[in-house]
Amino acid sequence: DGLLAELVIAGAHDQLVPIHPHPGIVVEAAQDIADVALQDLDETLANRLALDGDLAGALAILEKVHPFIDIVEIGTPLIYREGMRAVRQIREHYPQLTLLADLKIMDAGAEEATIAFEAGAKIVTVMGVTNRATIQGAIESARQYAGQIMVDMMQVTDLVDCSRDLLKMG
Repeated sequence: DGLLAELVIAGAHDQLVPIHPHPGIVVEAAQDIADVALQDLDETLANRLALDGDLAGALAILEKVHPFIDIVEIGTPLIYREGMRAVRQIREHYPQLTLLADLKIMDAGAEEATIAFEAGAKIVTVMGVTNRATIQGAIESARQYAGQIMVDMMQVTDLVDCSRDLLKMG
């Protein structure tokens, strides 16, 4: 798959922080986003914007950058603040974007993934440190909704073994 250029919205001031910097992208604050030459990015990149603030701030930022974004990560803090309403409203406003719900699922994989898929997410995160039945449940839900599961490898001690297990699961 291609490279990923990711801008993360973080903190109380909705500051943009480049996680995987790309030459020519320097963003200091959300109000400066219109001045960023996102159109100069290589067309083969998948541009992911992670939103962790509140829903009003997320919608305001998306209004400015949606033409340059492929994937919108609805971050865990935003989901805690706004619930699946954030996913539903962003889906309603931007049906062309791929929505990633960063739920960090640890149990009830099928049930929790289904909630996000029904709200309009196309990708849902599950933690790699959870039990395999939880991950398998999330995968089954993704198949039912033509979605995808992204496994967060945070705190996984043996990345190779975990990756092998995940590949076997499909």
